[in-house]
Amino acid sequence: MSWNTASPYCTILVAVDGSDTARRAAAHALYLARALTARVVVLYVVDTHHTQVLGMHYQEAVRELRGAGQTALDEVLAEAKELNVNAEPVLAEGAPPRQICQIAGDRQADLIVIGARGHSQLEDLLLGSVSDYVLHHSQRPVLVVRG
Repeated sequence: MSWNTASPYCTILVAVDGSDTARRAAAHALYLARALTARVVVLYVVDTHHTQVLGMHYQEAVRELRGAGQTALDEVLAEAKELNVNAEPVLAEGAPPRQICQIAGDRQADLIVIGARGHSQLEDLLLGSVSDYVLHHSQRPVLVVRG
């Protein structure tokens, strides 16, 4: 990497889930974006991978999760607007760790910012954390924000 005046971070993707840790990750992403004049892609992934086990209640659960996702996105977008940071919301569906890596590539993110732990600490314990997956599978630099 050669050192010049241009920032290596033009697009920063931050994954949010409405948790306090995700809010801290978003604050870091917005701070960096403001300092570097970068844009932020704010991503919420509706976890349809695990809601499939709900059977006939699947659609209702997904609808509720979409609402929670939109609320989490709106919260970060309001903060971005206050800081005069260009932010784009993305509400996706699927397995969150895979979607974060995929969308970071699709949006050509130069950096992924993610919280160390989100809502589901039991799931993290049993299945591995989302941040751990992203760290090991992303082709992009990853900043993990601890709670």
